[in-house]
Amino acid sequence: MIRHCVLAGTVLLLAAALAGGGASMPVSPPDDIAWSVELLHLAQNAGRKVLVVEYLKDREKMAAAASRIREEGFLPYFAPRRLHCLNPPAIPDATGRLPEHPCR
Repeated sequence: MIRHCVLAGTVLLLAAALAGGGASMPVSPPDDIAWSVELLHLAQNAGRKVLVVEYLKDREKMAAAASRIREEGFLPYFAPRRLHCLNPPAIPDATGRLPEHPCR
């Protein structure tokens, strides 16, 4: 399921929309992804920042998803599905690695 909401001028997408989260959160169908990305680009073109929250635990999948999300011009963020704690922003360091995410 893909959810969109607007908070303080930022569009937030909560889903495994661009990457998929494993067995408990399969990859969204391509048509759903295309629809979401199109809507998010509309919001972005209207001057809104777009934050995409992914529920991934695997570091390789997180890195791939962060790259894909940034390619679209969106801001990646990884969180546990329950959203019970906060992780640092998904900004790669000088070596290209994402910071440790203690909340999984």
